[in-house]
Amino acid sequence: MAQLLFDKGIISSVDVFQTDVFIREEALPTEMDWGISMPHARSAAVLTPCVAFGRSSNGFYWKSDSENKTYMVFMFAVPEDDANDTHLKLISAVACALLEEEFRHACISANTAEELHDVLSTAILSAQE
Repeated sequence: MAQLLFDKGIISSVDVFQTDVFIREEALPTEMDWGISMPHARSAAVLTPCVAFGRSSNGFYWKSDSENKTYMVFMFAVPEDDANDTHLKLISAVACALLEEEFRHACISANTAEELHDVLSTAILSAQE
């Protein structure tokens, strides 16, 4: 996922961003119920705040000691010097939306990036109201 963010010009370094995400993940794992993980980091490598999404139909174990498989990953990338706590607002908006089965279903069943963008944008905008 970090490579995709680099390819899109969202981050300046895959290595720096991944290291920051791994450090954050070690401090407090982001594996959740419903087969979802939400890794995130404030990083000097992030040029533009972003939420990236990945999914796996077969699932995978987020950590070596995970009991359940992860099927959806929401990765949050925020500039290190973000004074507005953008990452907290984004994480909160998506986490609240994930409480709704309809949102989880829409994410896992979206057929195109555009459909998923619409689902995520609606959730984030709704949380700001």
